[in-house]
Amino acid sequence: RASMRPPKALLRDPSLRFEFTLAKMLGMTRAELIARMSGNEFAHWVAYLILERRDEERAMRRSKSKQQAMQMSRQARG
Repeated sequence: RASMRPPKALLRDPSLRFEFTLAKMLGMTRAELIARMSGNEFAHWVAYLILERRDEERAMRRSKSKQQAMQMSRQARG
């Protein structure tokens, strides 16, 4: 039986994992991504997705804070 464990390189190297993630997002293989994308563009994708994640986390925190405030307001009323 073949092992379904990921290769150790994928576990150790976040950049390699990101290459696969970005390739999947863009509908291409990792080899196609490497062949077609400059290092500069790749770095910009990394930065963009970090900012996206940060913005999503911020929005989730704000939403949670609003929900908690509404719940406290309801409890205070009655």
